[in-house]
Amino acid sequence: RFDITATGINNSLILADDLNNLVPCFVYPGVVTFEMEVSPDGQKVLFADWVSIAGSNVYELRFSPNIYNPTPSVTQVTYNYPNTNTVGFGSEYNDDATRIFVSANNGLYWANASTSGGTLTSITSSSSYNHCHLEYGLSNVIYAVDNNGNLGNIINLNSGIPTVSSAGISATILSNGNDYPAGIPIFSLPDQIDGQ
Repeated sequence: RFDITATGINNSLILADDLNNLVPCFVYPGVVTFEMEVSPDGQKVLFADWVSIAGSNVYELRFSPNIYNPTPSVTQVTYNYPNTNTVGFGSEYNDDATRIFVSANNGLYWANASTSGGTLTSITSSSSYNHCHLEYGLSNVIYAVDNNGNLGNIINLNSGIPTVSSAGISATILSNGNDYPAGIPIFSLPDQIDGQ
């Protein structure tokens, strides 16, 4: 992140870099990720580890007072997948950042946000949503794309058990055409897909 002010550009707080453009990912010490998500209140950043350098977890950085402060204090919270050999692709918060959602190589996961982390829970019947970014929409759903390019949505974001189903939109979304490392096509969605 760069702060642009009247006195110039300051890069004193770097959250991630892209390994000098060697891979189309962000890098946090020991972690490679495809997507970073800032919470609506600007106090947290969420990302999932794609390369199992650090054990393939989901990380949340908590900033006090917020990410936009020039000298925030930062704490790290770690969420674990319930099974091994799981790596993440997309991440998203619900509207008040009390829950986190992750797209991984074997489906979708969720957890209640916590200062102590914890274990993610698999979303039932979500295995076909395993190569996508996630995007929160104003209709209080999180959009995802299945492996056939069909738009789906995750509901029950704030309470109850989250589920995923077709978004009911008859359009096929193509992979962004950019195979990430190891030839993995990622379905990416535009930010604020429905006007958030």
